[in-house]
Amino acid sequence: MSATPGIVWLGPVFDPSGYADEARGILGALDGAKVPVAVRPMERVSVGFREGLPAAERAILDRLIAQPLPKSYVMVQHVTADGFYRASSVEYMVGRTMFETDSLPPTWVEPANAMDELWLPSAFNAETFRRAGVTVPIHLVPGGIDSTTYCPEIAPLPIAGLRGTIFLSVFEWRLRKGWDVLLRAWVDAFTPADDVTLVIRTYPIDRADGRDNLTIINEQIAQFLHHSCGGRTRTDVAPIVVLPDKIAARDMPALYRIAHAYVSPTRGEGWGRPFMEAMASGVPVIATRWSAHLAFLNDENGYLIDLDDVGPADGIEVPLYAEQQWANPSAAHLTQLLQRVHGDPGEARAVGTRARADMVRDWPWSRAADAIRGRLRQIAGHQAFLPAVPSAPSTADRQLRLAARLFDGNAWHYPSEQLASAVAEFSGAACVVHNSADHALRPSWSDRVRPAWQAMQRHDRDTTASDITLTFLSRDDVHEVIPPTHGAWIVYTGDVVADTVPSEWVRTLRDQATEVWTPTHDALNACLRVGVDPDRLWQAPFVTPNDRCPPDGPRMPIEGRAGQLVLYPVFDEQQEADLARLVEAWPTSALACDTATLLVLLPNEGTRRSPRSRDRLLTLLAKGSVEHRVPVRVDGRSLTLEETAAFVRSADVVITSPHTTVRADIVHRLALLFERPAVQLAASGDAAAAQLTLEVTTSGTSSVGRMDIISYDALREQVGKRLSALLVPPTYEVPRTLRTSGVAAAVVPSAHTTRFLAFPDWCSGKGAGIMRSYCETFTADDDVVLVLAEDAAQHVSRDALLRMVNEASQLAGRSADTRPPIVLLPDAITAAAREALLAACQVVVGFDDPPLAHAARRIGMPVVQTLLSQVWRQRQADAIKRAARPPKGSAPPTSS
Repeated sequence: MSATPGIVWLGPVFDPSGYADEARGILGALDGAKVPVAVRPMERVSVGFREGLPAAERAILDRLIAQPLPKSYVMVQHVTADGFYRASSVEYMVGRTMFETDSLPPTWVEPANAMDELWLPSAFNAETFRRAGVTVPIHLVPGGIDSTTYCPEIAPLPIAGLRGTIFLSVFEWRLRKGWDVLLRAWVDAFTPADDVTLVIRTYPIDRADGRDNLTIINEQIAQFLHHSCGGRTRTDVAPIVVLPDKIAARDMPALYRIAHAYVSPTRGEGWGRPFMEAMASGVPVIATRWSAHLAFLNDENGYLIDLDDVGPADGIEVPLYAEQQWANPSAAHLTQLLQRVHGDPGEARAVGTRARADMVRDWPWSRAADAIRGRLRQIAGHQAFLPAVPSAPSTADRQLRLAARLFDGNAWHYPSEQLASAVAEFSGAACVVHNSADHALRPSWSDRVRPAWQAMQRHDRDTTASDITLTFLSRDDVHEVIPPTHGAWIVYTGDVVADTVPSEWVRTLRDQATEVWTPTHDALNACLRVGVDPDRLWQAPFVTPNDRCPPDGPRMPIEGRAGQLVLYPVFDEQQEADLARLVEAWPTSALACDTATLLVLLPNEGTRRSPRSRDRLLTLLAKGSVEHRVPVRVDGRSLTLEETAAFVRSADVVITSPHTTVRADIVHRLALLFERPAVQLAASGDAAAAQLTLEVTTSGTSSVGRMDIISYDALREQVGKRLSALLVPPTYEVPRTLRTSGVAAAVVPSAHTTRFLAFPDWCSGKGAGIMRSYCETFTADDDVVLVLAEDAAQHVSRDALLRMVNEASQLAGRSADTRPPIVLLPDAITAAAREALLAACQVVVGFDDPPLAHAARRIGMPVVQTLLSQVWRQRQADAIKRAARPPKGSAPPTSS
């Protein structure tokens, strides 16, 4: 039998979702069971959530995230089934998911069947998935609960305004959670004179971090009481306390301990984690008698609400529920159960005690870990499922890894495919490894990149020894891209960067990547504007696609075509604005004639449009055809490179926008290759400048300013030179004197003995976490200051940063008078500014900034690598000791 493989776990871990909460429990148990696990997080951004986790739990997760891929592994995708994908470079793939109705959305079935097997938490899930048409093997891997974290000994969370018997409910404000049934039963069960309180921890759908949540929820409650409960108001019913603010994960056990009962008339659950948390806390649960939570909740350890029926789910609020069935819990029976708990507290305590005992005995996280280990052993026993992974070639000591979404036939991936192929042929690499987070399909046998794809499939996937990692960015993977732990890191921007760098990618390109490669000149300039070092930038040239797109290839038939065809492709909203100017200027342009037709390409796939953008653009074109008599036609198909070439061959004139993207440049290059007039719109936005410029460039010119055109062999040679340079370890010389002049030195308070320096990622919420940890560690009496870069390139306003400062100090229990000082620097992040700040400060906060941490260590500065309070204190002590050491070469002090 083969050795038991490890796990690569792909899913959320640092957000408030149920998936992330379950992942934290399972991963902790697997780590405790010594199962090799490497975590690759996929997050919904939730500001400050990570920092609200218990420190020990954060430390485990951070360590698992930093783990290299195991030698052989099973990939577990822990997301909703519509997010499953089949990666060609992974031998065995498992989907961990669940759903809460009687079946599945139709779009979930095919991705679920693309997995090798599914791990579902309960028999209810297995039945509903089979009913929906899922045919792959299904194995039960239950959920669990940490009964030491959730326990009756926890002190209750202080909350004002509570009285009597307290009923708690925790949910997102959606109909599936049965908030309407809860409010109706509450109105019928109690009056304002009864000694009871309903506490609801909630927030509107997808607004966990909203600032006006309390107003929104109170309006919803008021409207429901008025329209559905006989015109009542809040004063006509027993007290309802709404908690709209985020409660840190470490404080949730204390929240459950305020309650005498937990109540949730849910219409369906994929598992029901809050029920387990309440039960482990010794709090009796009132829940619906239907769906997955019946795996652990019954009439002995809880109160089950009878059903009125099982009927059609609401598909308006959540379209995924269309044509599904869910439970309709009885409001009348819930009314009786609320009154029963209030009237018989002794029985409720006994039920809570039984619930707690069941959780401790039957539902520890180790149960899930044991089920997973059992499956891993069985998978390892089937060589057909998990082939042995060959060892790395011994003929060379270099390894290079690609992280890319390539080889899928999409026209817009052509530059990436050529670049990847050139990298794969680089002779200095022992092997090329395809990243596991990949949507790639197999290229055809005749495709030139086929050898590169084959090389990526047959070699070792161990990335611990990678000398170079090359990552191709995608708009979909902002939360999946993780800097490698070893070697140089090249990031190819693709079409993620056009004429601006999205704020969420600034830190990756400017502060983390060893080199940044761009496909266009506009993208290169955009990187320069946000502070990427020019020495680390390279514009990869464009390879003429003669082999796939010969000039004499087929043309795209255009129905009803009469005369001259003018082609204009639109890929993003900026190019839509250019199209509006074109429509307005058309009647007076040189292109307007009786037989001309303007064909607008609107490919949907991979474009930057908002959902309503397409309708808005079609309205614009319809208006232009009436008011300006523009003879317009629209084609909205998704295009391969060959289909795009067919359109260009059919055109008499190709128009491009001055706002370039990779997609626009491909069309422009094809026009040059086929010797079609390539007309560029004027860049100015005023109406007078909207006239078309008719400067025609033919394929006889090797460069037109925006992108070089070279042969594939020349590209391969250039790529080889750059990779060879990166394989030579860089030398580092400590500057003899670090510059302290300039703005940075002037604004850093020199009166404080210890100055902590950080360049935070504000977009991900990590900046808020740094400030909170700092405020939890120190007070205004400590001789410290935290120096933070505002970093305008991340597009976060100063007002927003100041709000983060206030929120972080409040969450840490500090007021404006007691919090330690924080300085926000407005300067641009440049190499000179970094050098000056390193000289002006004593400690670097570098857990999210590898280059800064590396530079600090080179000159012996202490570095905070985690946000534990004891680490901050220790680094402060290290800095004080470092300052007290005499300089090297100085004479020792003499005694008097």
